[in-house]
Amino acid sequence: MFFKKITYPTWGFIALAIILALVTDNNVEKQQRHLWKQQLEQESLENTLILAGQLEVIDQELMGIVSLFEASETVDRSGFKTYVTPLLQKHEFIHSLQWIPRVLHEHRPILESLARRDGFRNFQFKVQTENSNVIPSPPKDQYFPIYYIEPSSGNEPVLGFDISTQPQLLNYMNQARDSGKSIASNTKVWFQNESRMATLIFTPFYAEKGTPKTIEERKRLFRGTVLGVYRTHDMMEEMIRPYLTQGLFLSVFDEIGEDQKRLIFGGIKEDAPIQYNSLLNFSGRRWLLLWQGTSEFQNGPNRAYAIWLSVSVFSFLVFIAIFFQMMASRTRHVENEVNLRTNELTLANQQLKSEVEARQLAEEKLHTAKNEAETANKAKSTFLANMSHEIRTPMNAILGYAQILHRNTDLNVPQQKNIKNILESGDHLLHIINDILDISKIEAGKMELQTVDFNLNQTIRTIAAIVKPRCEEKSLKWALEGPGPQAIPIHGDEFKLKQILINLLSNAVKFTDSGKIELKWSIVKHDHYLFQIIDSGRGIPLEDRNKIFEPFQQIGSGAKQEGTGLGLAIVRKQIELMGGVLTLHSTPEDGSEFNITLHLPPAKGSIPTQSLLGTNVSRLAKGQQVKALVADDNLTNRNVLSGILEDVGVETITADNGRDAIKKIHTHQPDIVFMDMRMPIMDGVEAIKQISKEFPEGNIKTVAVSASALDNERKDFIAVGCNDYISKPVQIERVLECMANLLKIEYEYIIPDHDRSATETPIELAELKIPEDLFSRMIEAARLHNISDLKVCLNETEELGENGHALLQHLYPLVTKYDMGGIHKALNQIKLSDPE
Repeated sequence: MFFKKITYPTWGFIALAIILALVTDNNVEKQQRHLWKQQLEQESLENTLILAGQLEVIDQELMGIVSLFEASETVDRSGFKTYVTPLLQKHEFIHSLQWIPRVLHEHRPILESLARRDGFRNFQFKVQTENSNVIPSPPKDQYFPIYYIEPSSGNEPVLGFDISTQPQLLNYMNQARDSGKSIASNTKVWFQNESRMATLIFTPFYAEKGTPKTIEERKRLFRGTVLGVYRTHDMMEEMIRPYLTQGLFLSVFDEIGEDQKRLIFGGIKEDAPIQYNSLLNFSGRRWLLLWQGTSEFQNGPNRAYAIWLSVSVFSFLVFIAIFFQMMASRTRHVENEVNLRTNELTLANQQLKSEVEARQLAEEKLHTAKNEAETANKAKSTFLANMSHEIRTPMNAILGYAQILHRNTDLNVPQQKNIKNILESGDHLLHIINDILDISKIEAGKMELQTVDFNLNQTIRTIAAIVKPRCEEKSLKWALEGPGPQAIPIHGDEFKLKQILINLLSNAVKFTDSGKIELKWSIVKHDHYLFQIIDSGRGIPLEDRNKIFEPFQQIGSGAKQEGTGLGLAIVRKQIELMGGVLTLHSTPEDGSEFNITLHLPPAKGSIPTQSLLGTNVSRLAKGQQVKALVADDNLTNRNVLSGILEDVGVETITADNGRDAIKKIHTHQPDIVFMDMRMPIMDGVEAIKQISKEFPEGNIKTVAVSASALDNERKDFIAVGCNDYISKPVQIERVLECMANLLKIEYEYIIPDHDRSATETPIELAELKIPEDLFSRMIEAARLHNISDLKVCLNETEELGENGHALLQHLYPLVTKYDMGGIHKALNQIKLSDPE
């Protein structure tokens, strides 16, 4: 009943399926067998190359022995043994290595005498008669005796044997002599007391280094041969056996032809289904390599694939047949369902149309919301930038006047302390402002890397000099561990690296009440550095470890919390921007460890030496004159910058806008112009462009002064023609450094009273002792004229008690005078402390 329902097209598909399945099985099986044979050929060729390479090594080893005799006029028996013993130990298949010199008749007594002196009392040149008797060699023009042989034990009977009396050996030796190359003999049993077959390789050497060009010269200069005797079967076992996979067999025939008499290794597998022949040429000899594969090689041809593919073809066509059968039976049913489905589809289309209209409306709302968000984000960034500018402007007055007062030596100690508190509070406020700007730039995707060349070691020591006093204020131990004092020049964003490490170290100090703060750093691999910040503080609970990296989030509660909660959020984003990785390990009540891995490539150029400027500057050096123009629409800002400049002896002119500045430049011809970038009538950008146009020779240096904290604006200021940039609030050190760099001027420095007294009272430097590490760093810093490193080192000397204080008193005046020769001279008189 079932078969009657099957249609003719279905029976046709079934028949076609059977035929195609059989054809597919046959073709795929042939293809798999062909691939199997190709695998055998590929592996055979690879193994042939391996065997050829190892035989080449043997030839090179014999050439090495020849080189030994070429390099020395005389090589004694012990020297020969010393050289070849490692070769014998390396290859167990070596029967012996021999030196066979060419000896003229008049030299025969000398060589026989020398051999007897070496301990071979019965040594003499000898030959073998037709009866296999050994007799002394009769006199003739020249001899080729086996003079050195290793191993000598067991081979004493052949010492002195003249191989030229054996036609076969003489023939091989002459071939090597005339060709200038190593010549291998046929493989057979060469020795009466040895049942195994061996191959002899003759390597010639001549009276001159290298191989003579012509055969006549080779015959004339021929000095003898180095002979290597190799057990052929053992040699093949060691060289090729490790590379023979399961089911792969090798037979080796001496010369071409599969004659069993020429078989020197292996045996022919009569039942092997596949085989491949390859030729091996070495040292003038040809071997035929017969590679045979059994069914175990690569598990034979992939029969399962052929079956699988044929079954798949059959199943596919049967499936099509079944599909056609089902389609035929369901056609009428489908026709009946069409009208019903058409009505349902019409209703569904109406619903879909409504959904499309709703989605379009939602997309329009989303687009509007996106535009509003972008506008709000832009407004927020603009607001933050303006607020930063408005805050930095009065801060410039506060911190500027505070810096001027701080230089006043007439203030008493409480007044100096109050001024210092003003400076520290102002710096803290600027830090908060910068954090807010940084997080806004991160959220807007506008934070960029500002890469420069810098000395990583110096940067780390600068950070340590900042953090160490904070640890001492809380009675915490401070530890710094790194690769050493040597300079490590790299290229990267030094400012962000400092910000990252100082943020993490400041948090460690803040949340650690007792114990230790550590900064460890190391080079983990090429151009990759690991920084570890470890504290013994309260630790971070597991549930808070993600929270602390979110903006404005702090863990814990209570009035003692300080800061904005932005530090770690900025740290994580900056590390990601630098392509680094940040990990955290923490145990509550047992401390925390932050690990940072950064890629910092080598510096692209030389790292400039940093200047020692700032509060130690008294005034311009004798004979130096500078005229400066200060342009700013804010009177207080003009007075602050003018006060700083006049305090060090700079003649100052002021202007309240860009147009006024250009007029006064023409009138007074200043050396340098400090130009505020936001001014009425004509702003700083237009004024700078006008100055560059009217004074193209560049004699008037221009410095942009702005309260902007945005990196792109700073770049724009330099691009329009400014020679340098100073941000508000202005720092005395930055102003003086800027003039020193642009005008190439020098300053006089204030020497504190305790340093003056030190210079008046001679110090016995030879009695002082400092640690070897500190001494090495100071010597290196003085050699490189690195004043910044010298200052860090001088700060460390204060921890050494009386020794450190005395050294500080002596070196400080020398540092302020840039007297590197005096520093070197003083350091070389100091003793090093004994290591603990």
